[in-house]
This record gives sequence, structure tokens and C-alpha cells, in this order.
Amino acid sequence: MLSGTYIVARSIAPIRSRAVLFLVSFAAWVAAGSFAVAAAGLEDDCLEGSPAGLALGAHLNKAKSGSTDSMFCAGAIYLYVQHDVRNALPWLERSANAGDQRAPLVLGILYEQGNGVRQDPGLAAHWYQKGMDNGNAAAVRRLAELYRLGLGVPHDEAKARALLDKAAKMGDQAAPRIVARQERDRAADKPGREINEKAYRAYRQKRYVQSAALYRQCAEMGHDQCQLALGVHYEYGQGLPADDRQAVFWYGKSAEQGNAIAQKALGLMFELGKGVAENWPEAFRLYASSAAHYNEGAFQAGRMYQFGMGVPQNRAVAINWYQKAAKMGHAQGAYWAKWLGDYSNCIGFRNEQEQKALGFLRCAADPVGAVFRNSAERLAYLREKGREFDKAEAEILARQAQRWNAKTESACNAAGGVWMLSGSSQGAYCR
Repeated sequence: MLSGTYIVARSIAPIRSRAVLFLVSFAAWVAAGSFAVAAAGLEDDCLEGSPAGLALGAHLNKAKSGSTDSMFCAGAIYLYVQHDVRNALPWLERSANAGDQRAPLVLGILYEQGNGVRQDPGLAAHWYQKGMDNGNAAAVRRLAELYRLGLGVPHDEAKARALLDKAAKMGDQAAPRIVARQERDRAADKPGREINEKAYRAYRQKRYVQSAALYRQCAEMGHDQCQLALGVHYEYGQGLPADDRQAVFWYGKSAEQGNAIAQKALGLMFELGKGVAENWPEAFRLYASSAAHYNEGAFQAGRMYQFGMGVPQNRAVAINWYQKAAKMGHAQGAYWAKWLGDYSNCIGFRNEQEQKALGFLRCAADPVGAVFRNSAERLAYLREKGREFDKAEAEILARQAQRWNAKTESACNAAGGVWMLSGSSQGAYCR
């Protein structure tokens, strides 16, 4: 077993799984109203530089006295800091009903996505409506999406557009981009556009057999988003039998048309060897192509340089890619850029599977310039480094034992020690 300085769990740079809700029109824009937005200002508005426990106690006291702002902050600290949904909900609901703008958006997202609560689009719509009443523009935008998809409310395209216009007038920054995207798609009238929209509604309503059939129709018509979505259905076995080779085929069709999400998805298949032979240089090529328009592609390119996967290992270049991902909005890009920027931190393992295969290896120097074409090459390299560590450690321990057992100055010198004369009863000894 290796000892010394160990690579800790947080040094595992995650591959990050693909979310499948971004596959078709507008979903990426809608995601702008996610938890990160709903929780904006938590540090300044609620914690105010205090430890979470102290801040929570202070807000609970004020909330019990009727402070709407503290009701929200108590719920937000429970939810975002302590991850305690059960205690968060009552305070968020009281805050929303008392007129707070932020709480209804948080509640709507919880119920729309099923985070810590039973997924309930109807209840999500209720809280988004409350958010609109309280003046939250992002809640109006998310309510518009529910009407567009017919989730928890009747399918009503006209009402969805009216709500988007309302959100834009209220100052929501994403709503105008969504409207512009919708208009561009209608103007381009790409073959299969209407089928794609129907397929997405079915998908969001979890009618996967129907969505898979519809996506196949528009995929065969050459629609890149449909091809991507059909690939996801095959990879995850949604509405049809799981088949990684078919997933690779349809991801490839979409990637050939320049779809950045498909390029990243296909890159991950080449990295993991799913449905295709493991090929890290090809994975990097696809990630780099994706990075021009997709922050996840930039993040994955950073991982490749961090670990020497298909490209020469280079910490500085990895940091640049992570910084690019962060500028494009990737949630973990800044963290990993900062982590690698501290050169006392290990490069680490590329994923949990690699860590399990190798155990806890000591932190080696960066394998600068090393290029690994697949996992077998990287594992062989790391195992060899482990053996080198074992050998070096064994030599150190042997020398220590020799010095400990040395009874004469010449034996001490031979063991690389220093003969020390002591005034104690122990006499001379080897150090």
C-alpha cells in the first residue's frame, strides 16, 4: 500500500453527465431561470458575511416577527446551504404569500424539476403565477414555457408568447432572446421544425415512446436537434431499447451539421468507449469543436489537457480552457481553474472509476507533455509511477533502518547518516 501525500476525492474532475432537457429549441434559454438565478444574492442579502448557522438564527427570529425578507432568507439558507428542503418549504411559502418576489421562483423551480419534492408541474405553475403577481420577471418566463409545453397547464402557444412579451417588458433578459430564437426558427422553417416541437412537448410530458417516434421522423428529415434527441433516446433507452451504437450514429449525424451539444455528446462516447472504440484524440477534437458555442465542450477540453487525454498534458492550458468555460457560464469552470492554479494541488484522477482502479496513489508531479490515447495507457502510466514511489519509499525506509542499527561511525557514514556524540549515558548514535 502506498503512503504519503494522497490524492483527495475533490481532486477528481467530473466528466459531468449530459442533461437531456436541452436537446431541442429554447430549453437552454429557459434554464437561465434555474437555482443559480433564484439564489442570486444569497451571500450578500442573507448571510451578510456571517456563518450560516448564526445568520439562520437571526433570520428565524426576524421571520417570526413578520419580516418577509427574513422568511425568504431562512428558507434560502435551509435550502441552499443546509440542503434541508423540508424546513425550507414553509418559510419560502410564507415569504411568497407575503409578497416576496424571489420565493415563488424558487418554489416553482423545485416543483417543476422535482428537486427534493415530488415533481408537480401544476404546482410549479401555481408558484410561477404567484411570482408574476409579486413582480418576478423570471417566473413569468418560466410560466410561459409551461404553457408552450402544456405542462401543468393547457397547451397554449398564444398565451406563452404573450407571457414572454410580458416578461421582457418586466426586464427579464432571457425572454427577448427566446422570442428572437423562436422567430429565427420559424423564419428558417427547417424541415421537421414543427415535428421537433411536438416531440419536445411529448418528451417533457414523459411520453417517451411518442417522443422517440416523432424525433425519428424529423431526424430522418435532417433536423440536427432531432438527431441529437434521438441519440439521447437510444443512449438512455427512453421509449426504445438502449443502443449505444445507434446513439453514436445519431450524435454523429447531428455533430456533422455543427450542433455543439451533439459534438460534446459524441466526444464523451469516444472518451468512454461507449458504442465506439475508446479514442481520446478524437474525443478532444470533438470537445474543441463544441467549445466554440457550448461551455460544456470548453470544460471537457480543459479536462483533456489536465490529464493528458489525447493531447499533451499541460496544467496551464487546462486552466485557460476552464477559464473559457467559466466565461461562457459553466458552473464549475472557475473552481477548477482556481484549483489547478495552486500548483500544490494534485492533478488527481480523471473520474471515480480511475480512482477505484488505482486506489489512493500519492500525488505525483504533473506528467507534463505526456499523451494518453486511452484509459489503458493512462492506467499503465499511473501504476508504474506507483511502483516507483514504492521503490523510493522502500529505499528510504531501508536507509533509516541502517542508520538506526549503526553501532560505529563508519557504519553510520555508509548509511548516509551523521555520527552524533552525546553527553548522555546513551553515548554516540547515528542520525
